[in-house]
Amino acid sequence: ALKAQGHNIKFTAIPNSTYTPSWSAKNRNIKSGLRPGLPDMLIVVEGQALWLELKTAKGRVSPAQAAWHKALGGAGQNVHVVRSLAEAKQIVLQYLGNA
Repeated sequence: ALKAQGHNIKFTAIPNSTYTPSWSAKNRNIKSGLRPGLPDMLIVVEGQALWLELKTAKGRVSPAQAAWHKALGGAGQNVHVVRSLAEAKQIVLQYLGNA
């Protein structure tokens, strides 16, 4: 695990999985505000918002994800697609180095 020793780090996973074979569950998700494509994690590192899209080695960014990435980037947010825990840790460490 990445240790935050003395650094101000907050994070959360975004429960935005909208896939379900059930129409009633899908409608409930939409009514609750869930929208496909928002990155999987939000990490706030020393006051900087960092959004991570978690993918497997062969995973692809969907059109909905690409649209969110563009919108967030246009709002000055930092969005990264990561394919491993090591890659995610490296990105956070880079932000800590810039703090």
